[in-house]
Amino acid sequence: RERRMSTAFRSIQSLSLHQPPLPNLQDLLRKKLVENFSEVVVEIVECPDLKQDPWHLPSSGLGNLCRVADVGGVDNLHYVENHRRSFQMEDIASSVGIPNAYIMGPGAWMKDGQLTELVANCNLKSTENDSRYILVQDDGNYHMAKSESTKIGGLANLMISDGEQSHVIRIKCRTRTGSENFPGLIQKALGEYEQVVGLCGIFRMTNAAVHAHVMPDFSETDMLDVPTVDKWLR
Repeated sequence: RERRMSTAFRSIQSLSLHQPPLPNLQDLLRKKLVENFSEVVVEIVECPDLKQDPWHLPSSGLGNLCRVADVGGVDNLHYVENHRRSFQMEDIASSVGIPNAYIMGPGAWMKDGQLTELVANCNLKSTENDSRYILVQDDGNYHMAKSESTKIGGLANLMISDGEQSHVIRIKCRTRTGSENFPGLIQKALGEYEQVVGLCGIFRMTNAAVHAHVMPDFSETDMLDVPTVDKWLR
C-alpha cells in the first residue's frame, strides 16, 4: 500500500512493510550468516534495557511501534544548489505519526557550514540527545563530537519508534570466514522475502577492525557522474 501526503515536506511516500514472524526471520538470518562466520547465534529475547551498560542509549528499547524513514536523498549532496537543505527530527517524527519518538540512524549534518557524517541518537520525549557528528579536517584526520542539535542535513536513513521494550532478535557472530560483511548479509537475507521488509537495530564490535565511511565537505561543483562522486568520497 502506497500513498502520498501533502505536508511541510515536498512530498512523502508511505509504504506498508511486511512483518514476518520472528521465528521465520530468525532462521533466515542464521542460514545466511553461517555462510560467512565461524560462530553464529541468532535468538529471540526480551530487549534488554538499552539505557544500561554496554549500550547507554537515550531509550530503553527499540520500540513496539516503529517506522523506517529515508529522508532527503543523495541529490542534496551532489548538487550545489541543494547543499543547504535540512530537516528537523521533530518534523520527521510528526510526519510518520510518532511525535515523541526515539530516532536513530545515519545521515548528513552541517557543522559551521561544513558537511559532516551524522549518527542520530535522540529521544524527543525525554529530550535526551546523544547524537554524534564526524567531520574530515583540513589535514585529513577525523574529528568526532556530540551534536546538541535536532537538525539533519539533506540525507538520512532513520529508525523512528516509541522506544518501548519488546521482543527482539539478538545476533552474535565471531570470526568472519568469507568476503561478505555483517550488514550486507542481513540485507541479502531480507532480500529473500517477496515483500519489502525493514529491519532496524544496533550492534557492537569488539576486537575487530572497522572500515567506516565518513563524508568529506561538500564539493564546490555539481557531481554529475559516478567517477566524480567516487573521487569526492576518497
